[in-house]
Amino acid sequence: MLVRKEHSTNCDCLECFVILLTVTYANWECFLLQMQQARMLSRHCIHRLSAVLRRCYATAVDASQSVGKETPAASEELRLTFASPVEVFFNNDIVKQVDISTLNGAIGILPKHVPVLGMLKPGIVRIIDKDDKTIKYFASSGTLSMNPDGSCQVLAEEAIRLEDIDLAKAEEELHSAQRRVAEQMDDKDRAVVQIEIETYEALIKAAQDADK
Repeated sequence: MLVRKEHSTNCDCLECFVILLTVTYANWECFLLQMQQARMLSRHCIHRLSAVLRRCYATAVDASQSVGKETPAASEELRLTFASPVEVFFNNDIVKQVDISTLNGAIGILPKHVPVLGMLKPGIVRIIDKDDKTIKYFASSGTLSMNPDGSCQVLAEEAIRLEDIDLAKAEEELHSAQRRVAEQMDDKDRAVVQIEIETYEALIKAAQDADK
């Protein structure tokens, strides 16, 4: 009886582990699908592309060199590096404010903002430069890093100035995606197309806001 009981207990534990692993895998698969939104921004919506980016992250820090060192004091200035794989928009430049959309909500960054890491969602990146000029971009996705020294890095997989968006082309691509989502397909493909639709909707909204 004792042996059977141990065997039953082990089976129960194994069953719980398999269930946990299945749930974890499902959540991870959903996360990966969500990250594919960056690749859904059609380059047909961009009027022009810049030369290939030579340095995507000019202010990278070797973490191994920082071990054991004191955290640098936050600067009174906000220095922004904002880039995509094809263009650098700001390269450690002084700005007054950065407003950005993340998966956890909208964030407004001012000088001496607390350190934060975030994943971008499709939306507008609004920057107020040192001369109080407001510049707006659309970013498909990427990462946000606000550092203890007062520097901020926004690395977008794809980014475009709002005035460069071809609204008519974006609407055409949206309608095409909406037609495809009505077709017969498996859940994974449907989720990918749905992400494409959401990205184009955000792109169109950004372009319309630019005209206001």
